[in-house]
Amino acid sequence: MIALQSDWRVKLEPYLPQAIRSGLARVPETVAQRATEVRVRQGAPVQLRMPAQHGYLSAGGFTTAPDAQTILADGALCQEMIERMSRYSLYALDDALRQGFIPLPGGFRVGLAGRAVVEAGRISRLVDMSSFNIRIPRQIEGASSALIPHVLRGGRIYSTLILSPPGCGKTTLLRDAAAQLSRRGMQVCIVDERSELAAQYKGRPSFDLGFSCDVLDGYPKAQGMMMAIRTLSPDVIVTDELGAMEDIAAVRDAARCGIGVLASVHAGSVEELMHREALSDMLDGGAFSCLAVLGKGSQLGQIVTIQVCGTDGRWLKCGVKEEIV
Repeated sequence: MIALQSDWRVKLEPYLPQAIRSGLARVPETVAQRATEVRVRQGAPVQLRMPAQHGYLSAGGFTTAPDAQTILADGALCQEMIERMSRYSLYALDDALRQGFIPLPGGFRVGLAGRAVVEAGRISRLVDMSSFNIRIPRQIEGASSALIPHVLRGGRIYSTLILSPPGCGKTTLLRDAAAQLSRRGMQVCIVDERSELAAQYKGRPSFDLGFSCDVLDGYPKAQGMMMAIRTLSPDVIVTDELGAMEDIAAVRDAARCGIGVLASVHAGSVEELMHREALSDMLDGGAFSCLAVLGKGSQLGQIVTIQVCGTDGRWLKCGVKEEIV
């Protein structure tokens, strides 16, 4: 499997204060290639996180425990972070800030914590930002190879739901599945509500998604799925993190139209999923024919189990022949 996007530190340089840029430049390449998040919290050491491991950013690069060279995030550093990431225009990012994140070119998404200003019962803006979670996007060629034979059988796409706790690689897996299906000539439509899957910038995806992929960027999932069904004639719709009732209704509509759906949901197991009424009803209704459960481990995106729905409606476990990294 080939990991792309190894130059993530260079792509982030315009949005980071000098101290963080200098520290990241000295991080060993073996660590940088495994990094999944940079965590910046006011009053705390800057963290660099990897699957099942974390360390700290220092003036000398990377350390497994805080020391005299560890970079501490103070108020001035956090203020510079938000100014750089908003291109010195927070007003232009009001919609994203209300949802608690900033999208950056290259597929980066920065989660935010701060003080919410609530007006008329809704968040109008976010101020006093004190925490930043910079999620590092990956394109890993072959990441979905263990899954694709269950998704694509006999020339037909079987709708598949990826179950995963946060940070286990579900977006990386979905991105590669979309690319693999597109390269096989399937008409793929990505509904990319948070601009993560395709990371489209000025009309072009930041990742190689093949020649048969359309991207609906920034669309709310339900609206995007319905627009894809009506106007783009997809064989498969790919989207991330189902949750709202309207998302689930759109998945059902796609199934009725004979369109496959590849999607993800936050859940650590099938049993956990079954305790969520709307999602369990969706499974019982036949909207999905395959489930893949990811787990936390030393590698990103490791499939724990794959289950397919048999002709009698029962979910059957299948072997996982290879590990997704």
